Amino acid sequence: MARTTSDVKALVATAGEGVLTAADSLLQGISVMVVMSFFISWELTILALLPMPVMAILVNRFGEQLHHRFSASQAAFSALSEQTQTSLNGIRMIRAFGLEKRQQAAFDKAADVAGDHTMSVAEIDSRFDPVIYGTIGASFFLSVSGGGYMVANGQLSLGELTAFTMYQADDLADSSDSLAV
Repeated sequence: MARTTSDVKALVATAGEGVLTAADSLLQGISVMVVMSFFISWELTILALLPMPVMAILVNRFGEQLHHRFSASQAAFSALSEQTQTSLNGIRMIRAFGLEKRQQAAFDKAADVAGDHTMSVAEIDSRFDPVIYGTIGASFFLSVSGGGYMVANGQLSLGELTAFTMYQADDLADSSDSLAV
């Protein structure tokens, strides 16, 4: 029952806000990429996209690890809930036979296992933000560096570089929001 409740909450969060955010980010991302590529500079767009495959690989790897660890965490939470339910249903028998310490030890063990699995999920989950923001930073660095070089050589105006980085900031912010959901 605990696992079902948790799964339903995760599904509602994903189906509600997650799908809408992903669709919005995809549509806006494609539109911004078209403007950046065809109206400003396709070379600068390619340069800005260089860090993205690294992010995709890492997010995919962390996502797989998160899935496995989350499943283990759900199983441990289910075992903890079952231990609690068993203890509550048999409380009279436990007291009658003096098994309080044994039941407490079993509960403590189940709680520790569930806590360890939850921390394991949090450890993997905490890796997403540094990867996303590191990639965004690398993309901006490449854009500003390459764009500065292009401005210095007369291939791009300062206004075009400014417009490019503003489009990029808007697009990357929406992309990071959709990945966070």
